[in-house]
Amino acid sequence: MMKLDKLKTQIAQATAQISTTDLCKTAGITEQSYRRAMNTGSRPATIGKIAEALSVSITDIIEEV
Repeated sequence: MMKLDKLKTQIAQATAQISTTDLCKTAGITEQSYRRAMNTGSRPATIGKIAEALSVSITDIIEEV
């Protein structure tokens, strides 16, 4: 499981000027999946879809362990 870093993800989202709803549509995921990735973690494939939709590297938006 991988978990999104909330601040890094919000910064990437603001930089891309994309709403959460549009981000989820572009990534092909539900908003519930997005919230899960932010709060408890998600599969690498889901994190990859979010990163791709934001045009960033996965390492730019995940929590460092």
